[in-house]
Amino acid sequence: MLLKDKMTSITLTRVEQDIVDYLLSHQSLLHKLSTRDIAKKVYCSSSALIRLAHKLGFQGYSQLKEQLIKEQEYLDSHFDHIDANIPFTEYETMMGVVGSVYQVIQEAMNDTISLLHHDSLQKAVKIINQSQHIYIFSFSSYISLATVFQQKMSRVHKHVIVQSCPGEDNYQVDMMNKNDCAIIISYSGENQTLLSASRLIKQKNIPIIVITSLGENTLSHDGEVVLYMSTREKLFSKIANYTSEHSVSLLFDILYSCYFRLKYQKNLEHKIHYSKSVEQEHFSSNQMIKE
Repeated sequence: MLLKDKMTSITLTRVEQDIVDYLLSHQSLLHKLSTRDIAKKVYCSSSALIRLAHKLGFQGYSQLKEQLIKEQEYLDSHFDHIDANIPFTEYETMMGVVGSVYQVIQEAMNDTISLLHHDSLQKAVKIINQSQHIYIFSFSSYISLATVFQQKMSRVHKHVIVQSCPGEDNYQVDMMNKNDCAIIISYSGENQTLLSASRLIKQKNIPIIVITSLGENTLSHDGEVVLYMSTREKLFSKIANYTSEHSVSLLFDILYSCYFRLKYQKNLEHKIHYSKSVEQEHFSSNQMIKE
């Protein structure tokens, strides 16, 4: 849940509501406004702002302001000329649909990169590198994307297990040990089956990489590191999961590539040599791809 949505969904006092109304209607000016400035505008004490920040889960107003500014910058970037949920209408020509789908996927890629931070990525790659096995937990189309990641990692001798059987999550967790890690993918971050698995994994002190939407959700609190996917889609009112699926696919490709880079020459030589010896049935007379 984005912070601005949380601010409008919780029970507030009259003074707190006045503060929230002012903050949300003056987001473009927040970077200039101190606690004292806002207290003066809303006719309240500075301590009222601090109490509101605490109620929203922040240590103080500065932290609350920083998160609000960060969220608004994200929401104002990308997707200016296309709707992530309904990128085309029934009146589009066939090539118009092609252009719309291309644009929404391109925007999703840019969106994902804007949410990716060096330190979080570095930590995720370190966890993967230090783990004996990588267990992936998710649902629906994310399972298919995880399977592609599993195949790529197997080519460089990294063991990935994708939990794809409904109801087996907790049994899979029982197989894990402290030398493993988990990747848990959930757009909402509130799937109860995945939350149950994440709690059990945490109890075993096994590191978790969470891939989820921007904003506060329960699953993000369980992650040792959180990687954010493009957060533009509604849960239900959309043509397809264009942005979230391509966003997760990109994150998997980035994780694989950054892991590959750690032992670049060794991995490259092994992959080429093993591919040639195992995939001998691959043949083409096309000079552009023939080896």
